[in-house]
Amino acid sequence: DVTCRYASDWMSGAKKRRINDEWWEESLRPSRTTNQKRDEEEDKQLQARLEKQPHPRTVAGFKNHPLYALERHLLKFEALFPEKPPILGYIRNEAIYPRECVKVLHSRETWLKDAKAIKAGERPYKMVKKHPKKNESEHLRNQLRLELYGDWQIEDYVPPPTKDGKVPRNAFGNVELYKPSMLPAGAVHLTLPNLQKVARKLDIDCAPAMMGWDFLGGFNVPVFDGVVVCAEYEQVLIDAWEQQRGEMEKQTAKKREKVVLE
Repeated sequence: DVTCRYASDWMSGAKKRRINDEWWEESLRPSRTTNQKRDEEEDKQLQARLEKQPHPRTVAGFKNHPLYALERHLLKFEALFPEKPPILGYIRNEAIYPRECVKVLHSRETWLKDAKAIKAGERPYKMVKKHPKKNESEHLRNQLRLELYGDWQIEDYVPPPTKDGKVPRNAFGNVELYKPSMLPAGAVHLTLPNLQKVARKLDIDCAPAMMGWDFLGGFNVPVFDGVVVCAEYEQVLIDAWEQQRGEMEKQTAKKREKVVLE
């Protein structure tokens, strides 16, 4: 795609009028050349040419600009990083920053969905108004604030391991299993139906596996699939579950046979 070479207003107007970028990239995929080195070199030349163009002359021209940004155009979950980014110039006494300094921030819970945890001692980079939960009072809704962090403040999430036959849980009694790496050491994830009832009969500790979230009725609701148990109880639970299923199938067959004979 070499449109930027011929569109004089590519940086301000033409790019914003484009169709969805993902759809466009997918449409161009069959036409791509196999000479990747040549494509990369051409992209560098086009980028260098764009960087030589002067800044937009209006404040509106900086909105969603691919190279430059104004602080007034930052979205709710965006911030400038580092705290004192380089200033490329001014427009109406307002500083112009490189677009590469605009970073997307996420809450602690959102980072956890990608198996990321906030580093110890890190302070929120930005505070924004929080979307209230269903059970929160009207009085508190305007006072709620959401802590946001950047990707330079996170590290890989390491779940606590199992201990003494017990599965570590969150405050709600579940195991957050958004990614395979979030499975606690010494535990297994089983998705057999009604396994919790079998574990309860055998007095084996298990916890529901929360796989993600769904949007329902204007609020996020958790999605569960299976349970998490200690690895040493895996085969015991499976054997007990298969035995129970066999007994239930026999009972169902007897009932069906009785109905037929009557």
